[in-house]
Amino acid sequence: MIEAYRRTAAERQVLGIPPRPLDAEEVRALCALLGAPPAGEGEFLFGLLRDRVPPGVDPGAEVKAEFLGAVARQARVPDGATVFSTSTRNFDDRMGKGAQVFLGSAELGAVTALLGRLPSPAEYLAAFSARVAPRADELCRPLVFDEVEV
Repeated sequence: MIEAYRRTAAERQVLGIPPRPLDAEEVRALCALLGAPPAGEGEFLFGLLRDRVPPGVDPGAEVKAEFLGAVARQARVPDGATVFSTSTRNFDDRMGKGAQVFLGSAELGAVTALLGRLPSPAEYLAAFSARVAPRADELCRPLVFDEVEV
């Protein structure tokens, strides 16, 4: 699928024509590849999904929507599990039936991932002081929306 699309896109480029949109079968094949992208092809494949699937009521857009919906629903944990999350979309049974979800910052998430458990306040402060504080100017910049270039 990848090589066939690249070949067609190159032929169209020679003619001064933009690459054509993917049809529903190509989007289906693309979504299958995105499950385990070939080495070095992930960015190209995501670009195809983002830029070459027609919007709206096109059959390819429907396949894309189904795929993205499945990806969104995939983040489930075993029933009754206790987990940590940085997502604010936590509501009953969102992550798993009866799951207990601890909500925290990205920094707390990083320390939790390093330790494999929620840290004590002292462990968190030690890790934050050692790993985040020295790079605070780089890591902790506020997002000022009226200065963002789009």
